[in-house]
Amino acid sequence: MKNFEDKVNLFDQYTSKQLSEVEQKDFETQLKNDISFREDFKMYQDLVQGIVSSKKKEIKNIAREIINKTNKTANQKTIIMNNSTKSRSRMPLIAASLLLFAGAFYFFQSTKSNGFDADKVLADNYTSESIFVNDNLDNIGVAGFANPTDSISNNELSPEEVEAIKLAEQYRVDTLSMGLISFKKSKWLDAKKSLFKYIDRYPEPIADFQAALYHYAKANLNNGDYATAIKGYNNFLASPNIDTKLKQEAEYELALSHLQVDAEEAKKLITKISIDPGHKYHDFAKGFLTIM
Repeated sequence: MKNFEDKVNLFDQYTSKQLSEVEQKDFETQLKNDISFREDFKMYQDLVQGIVSSKKKEIKNIAREIINKTNKTANQKTIIMNNSTKSRSRMPLIAASLLLFAGAFYFFQSTKSNGFDADKVLADNYTSESIFVNDNLDNIGVAGFANPTDSISNNELSPEEVEAIKLAEQYRVDTLSMGLISFKKSKWLDAKKSLFKYIDRYPEPIADFQAALYHYAKANLNNGDYATAIKGYNNFLASPNIDTKLKQEAEYELALSHLQVDAEEAKKLITKISIDPGHKYHDFAKGFLTIM
């Protein structure tokens, strides 16, 4: 691709299924092997998603004005793809550009018009590391489930059944350990995979379940998947008897996640933190509200 504009055109054709079978295969191969290309496609998807959550009337008005202007000067553009020259209309490119413009318009309106840059706030006030992960690793299974056969009389189970239960417990512990170790190594995708598997299968014991919920949400935040991070933090905060320090960290990170996609919701959460004098991030919240 010569530049990002050409990539946008290609992304638009791929998502609207306008590519040939060979072109689609080449696209998916490059998406798998080219990190930069994959990041650009992710950014494109995020911007398109911005349209879905934006105010439709404002977007339509902006789009209408741009279409009126661009239609006057629309012409044919030749692009290079798979080493062959093809003449294609500029309209797919214009449509993709409109999507990008509209998504970007809403996003920056919601995060910068009030005097702050959401990306900079996250960079300056958030760390991808977890202060809880080492303790969680040390305490896996401690909360009454490390030896699941202890409460069962040996007369009630055969040796084979006891061994099967122990193996199942070891698999549970290994699944959570793998997720947390991947998190420690900043392997967010690996962490998400293992932690999601754990959350789906093991609601007990609650302490281990909460460790998985929290680090799954944080791994998504670290990976830039803010919508999934928000859902993860909400699931975690809905669980019972959460440690106070862990709860406050999750509330703060949930607010930062919202800041990337919904400034108004972020403001509500930060306001809630600001009126709690015992909250770890009380001072930050009070100060930040002055620029929101």
